[in-house]
Amino acid sequence: MDAFAPATTAGGLVYVSGVSAGQAALAEPVPGQVTDVLRRLDLTLLEYGSSLTRALSIHVQVRHAADFAAMNAAYARFFPSAPPVRTTVVAPPESSGALVQMSAVAAAAGAPREVLHPAGWPVSPNPYSYAARSGDLVFLAGLVPRDGRTNAVVTGDLETQIASIFCNATDVLGAAGLSLADVVSARVYLTDPAHAPAAEEYYRRHMPPPRPARSIVVAALMNPAYLVEMTFVAMAGKRALGFPDAAIPDDAIASPLMRGGSHLFLSATDGDYAPAAIDAHARTATGRLLNSLRQAGLAWADVADITLQVSDAAHAATARRAIRESMLQPLPAGTTLICGLLPHDARVQISATAVS
Repeated sequence: MDAFAPATTAGGLVYVSGVSAGQAALAEPVPGQVTDVLRRLDLTLLEYGSSLTRALSIHVQVRHAADFAAMNAAYARFFPSAPPVRTTVVAPPESSGALVQMSAVAAAAGAPREVLHPAGWPVSPNPYSYAARSGDLVFLAGLVPRDGRTNAVVTGDLETQIASIFCNATDVLGAAGLSLADVVSARVYLTDPAHAPAAEEYYRRHMPPPRPARSIVVAALMNPAYLVEMTFVAMAGKRALGFPDAAIPDDAIASPLMRGGSHLFLSATDGDYAPAAIDAHARTATGRLLNSLRQAGLAWADVADITLQVSDAAHAATARRAIRESMLQPLPAGTTLICGLLPHDARVQISATAVS
């Protein structure tokens, strides 16, 4: 009753909730679990009129970074050509025996799908595309500090790595005829919470105002040399603040909502930082998200997808129940990310995508 819906169809897209291996596959190593997860994603997409071949973006959580190569090999067999974009982080799936969890966004039946590639870049060494477009929405793969033109890892401090990521983002967006000014949603993954203040400064320096809706968490990445990973969604020509007469200061790190056509992207909200029960934290975060929706003239029924970020897997079910009770209706599609939260004393955060 408190689980996310298997999927939600809205605005020409299908949002599929986070999936881990079924009970029969949980005893298998990573290749078997990846195969089972992708088959489950495909079955859900087929049920909702789409398919895995129409996936635009897949978010992967692996329990152990050491399983990355095995995950890649099994994953690649499902995408012999034109794979979706992908973001991969080290984060434990909610199911205790699961080694991998995936969620997806796909083009709905009849909606266009196109993968894009920056000029002068070699093919990705991993089985994903750098950008995928459906209509005016463009999804970018998780970008890490790697030179897109040579695939060489960019070593150096956090400032150097973030500059590399934004350079890559500029090239990838350029393949779609877009720029950083068209970004409507950003997700930032830091490996060390101590880097957060500096990361904010460098992010603010590179991302033009008004800055997009955003979420920032702490998670390990696939290469220990990487200090940060970012992924973006952009909108061709229709990027706007999500509510009327809004005055967002130029130095604001994020906009509460950013509109791209009929899609609205909501920044992560959190609960109170004072000690309290998890359900109280989740209700506070949900209430703040609802306030943002109301400013845009929307309601909970317009929410297509939720990302629930919790610092402890034991809190996930309680948080989902509190969200559902606050919404007074079944949950939409969503995924749970177990990770470090910022500020460090946050325990629950919720970000969302809505469609008007």
